[in-house]
Amino acid sequence: MAVTIGKAIKVIREAKGKSLGALATQSKLSVPYLSLVESDKRTPSLDAIKRLAETLEVPADIFLLIGSGRGSCLTSTDDLTDRLLAFVNRMEALQEKLKDALDKQGGKATTRGNDD
Repeated sequence: MAVTIGKAIKVIREAKGKSLGALATQSKLSVPYLSLVESDKRTPSLDAIKRLAETLEVPADIFLLIGSGRGSCLTSTDDLTDRLLAFVNRMEALQEKLKDALDKQGGKATTRGNDD
């Protein structure tokens, strides 16, 4: 089973306990559009990916990595969701460690995707 951007968005959304409607409202995207994206009937724009990443509090890069090409999608068997969530959790833990290290040095931590 291939991991697509749509599947990744759905897995992360569900792991974060967000409904499709809540994600749509918070990311300022429509429910029908998100439904099409999650079902892989529509490819999200870069702007939509950025909004979704910010709303779901994950790096946008994860969606771009996953969707970098049909032939290069991640593949898995039964543990697709667990592997994706473990990856997201490692990314979040690394981000926190970096922030803590910068705080200890007296610097201001900024993370990718939050540089607006």
